[in-house]
Amino acid sequence: SDCSKWFLSGAVLAWSRQDRPRAMVLLGMADRMNRTLLGGSHSLIGQMIAVRVTRNTFSTVSALAVRDPGLGTALMPLLAPLPDQVQSVKRWMVVEAAFQRGSITELARLSDDQAATAAVGGEAFPGGFELHAWLFQRRIGWHPERTAQAIDAQWLRSMRQLDNGLTAAIEAQSSEAADSARDGLWHGVTWVNPVGSVLVNVARPAYASYLARHADLELHRETAALAVNAASASVPPAERRAWLARQPLSPLARERIAWSDDGLALDARTWQDTSSPRDAIQIRWPSPR
Repeated sequence: SDCSKWFLSGAVLAWSRQDRPRAMVLLGMADRMNRTLLGGSHSLIGQMIAVRVTRNTFSTVSALAVRDPGLGTALMPLLAPLPDQVQSVKRWMVVEAAFQRGSITELARLSDDQAATAAVGGEAFPGGFELHAWLFQRRIGWHPERTAQAIDAQWLRSMRQLDNGLTAAIEAQSSEAADSARDGLWHGVTWVNPVGSVLVNVARPAYASYLARHADLELHRETAALAVNAASASVPPAERRAWLARQPLSPLARERIAWSDDGLALDARTWQDTSSPRDAIQIRWPSPR
């Protein structure tokens, strides 16, 4: 994140000093770092950092383009297609699945240790809950192997949902999250292995939001490319809506990008369900003087 800030702030300062070559060098460094992170990060947090710094770069590129249309041709390579986001998601899903399985293994080991401690009169369970020790020791309501199998099945289902693209996967997981919210604590709880089913399902609804962030990354790239093209072509504000209607849009962006009434702002309706300005996609032209 700090490297990204250094590159982008340096690029803006260089541009403000009318040093276009230096600005382009720094933007190119930011772009190479972003693409390396997106193409190589295997963890969820690594991917989310990569998504954030890449979107910051898109914001900087588009802000410079609308203020300096002459940069348009040089800036367009920075908005080239990104590494396949479906494959990026599948990489972090593999890591998340492994992390969850490891957590279940460790929890099973700890529960066995606590049960053994309680059996000899220890204080592993607050208040001396020997009943809990007895239940965990005998795997009543808690089946670690069955829980690990459920984790694998859940992540494999998520990966299959991605086979039809990000849009289909977001819709499928959003539907599951809505079901979970409606059912509350009891969503997904099973008679067999109820403790394990709760552990498997408790964090599940949150993952749809991460898929939406990947979709917004592509949406932001496409919006920024449209802004740079419009600025380079000197499309008048009054004609920008008609111009946009003639541009090809991807399924992720279709019906999500629109001009403001005055033609001075290009907005995109994000896939993320948030009102945070940080996650908004809006490219605004300077007001005419």
